[in-house]
Amino acid sequence: MAVKLFFFGRFVPIVRSLISVPAGMAHYSFSRFLGLSTLGTLLWNAVLISAGFLAGDHWQGILATIESVSDLVLISSLLMLSGFSFWLYRKKKNREVTKGILGSLAEDPFSI
Repeated sequence: MAVKLFFFGRFVPIVRSLISVPAGMAHYSFSRFLGLSTLGTLLWNAVLISAGFLAGDHWQGILATIESVSDLVLISSLLMLSGFSFWLYRKKKNREVTKGILGSLAEDPFSI
């Protein structure tokens, strides 16, 4: 799991900047992290350079297209993040309720 996270983390904008923190907290091997991070960065830069080369003189039209959908992408991302946060919150609450029920059953199994 960590190998995929450290390698593919270089492709995701905010994750790319912060991926070193969990690696350090997990005491992940520095040399292995450095290798995975370097490979991910090289691959990501190769993709960006290739995209720029293929775009050529059409980059202004491509930029206009990207700008026209950027608000939609931002709103969609915020909605997904909100939904995921709500799901995590509900999961935590359900776990607390289950613990409370199981705890009371352990004290008095005939209380139901």
